[in-house]
Amino acid sequence: MGYLENVHPVAALFPMLPDDELEELAADIKEHGLLDSIELDKDGQLIDGRNRLKACELAGVEPRFSLYEGSGVAVISHILSKNQNRRHQDKTHRAITAAKIYLQCKDNYDLKSIRAFNIAKMNQVSAEYFSQALTIVEQTPKQADSVSDGVMGFREAYEIAKRLKQEAEMRSKLQAEVEKQRQQQEQERLQRLESLRESFSDLTEKYSSGDITLDEALAEAAERQYQAQNAKVAQEKKEKEEREAYQQRVRINSKELGSVIDYITKVLAYPVSRQGVCERFDNKQSGLDFNLTKVILMEAANNLMALAEGWSYE
Repeated sequence: MGYLENVHPVAALFPMLPDDELEELAADIKEHGLLDSIELDKDGQLIDGRNRLKACELAGVEPRFSLYEGSGVAVISHILSKNQNRRHQDKTHRAITAAKIYLQCKDNYDLKSIRAFNIAKMNQVSAEYFSQALTIVEQTPKQADSVSDGVMGFREAYEIAKRLKQEAEMRSKLQAEVEKQRQQQEQERLQRLESLRESFSDLTEKYSSGDITLDEALAEAAERQYQAQNAKVAQEKKEKEEREAYQQRVRINSKELGSVIDYITKVLAYPVSRQGVCERFDNKQSGLDFNLTKVILMEAANNLMALAEGWSYE
């Protein structure tokens, strides 16, 4: 493979001379010889002198080569330095070339230390113009070539590229939002599956064995939870009604209970026979709920005993 087919990718971004200018260079080399050698890097890639090499072939002159000892970033900087004063590149062409060089450097780990500012400066392009050229090259590579060839205007290409970039950013934002929602739904789904595993092991087994789908398992779990909640509400309602009924019975018996307390006072003051007490408060003869009264009196007795334990005597 000849050296013209093994050109460093960054050096290849700089255009060759038009045919008429190549012929003029070939004539000059034939008359005066090759003044500047053609440079190769350590890998044998041509990094400077494509036009001189082609002119040597046209002139039938044996080319002279030299080796550049640098590598990586140094090679890129050397190529830019050699090409920064090319007279056959106008501002637009230099900007497009600088943008292409930057994208190549950005994707190469060894060349990331080359800043866009340096590339633009070496190609004699302002930061703003370089930024616009970069948008063209990134969004419409074919139109970037058309701009370099003079087929399309720089401003026209930039407006098209800017619109495409805005549309791409909008699509990217929308896709990111959709992906975020999908991940949230998936997370919720996994959480529900974990809850299902903890509370309804039989449904988890059916899902794992393929007898039912996850949605069916979750639906069955939701139905069971609904039924359990209804049962809980019904139980709470029943307990509330029982408490209210109990309180109502207490209120109904409060008047009769008052007479019981009065009589107990009299019993304490005047001894009477057990038979007399029973005859007086036989629940069959009075409206008093004897069992309820007994419970209340027992509670009252327990409270009095607890109170008495706390008394102290001097």
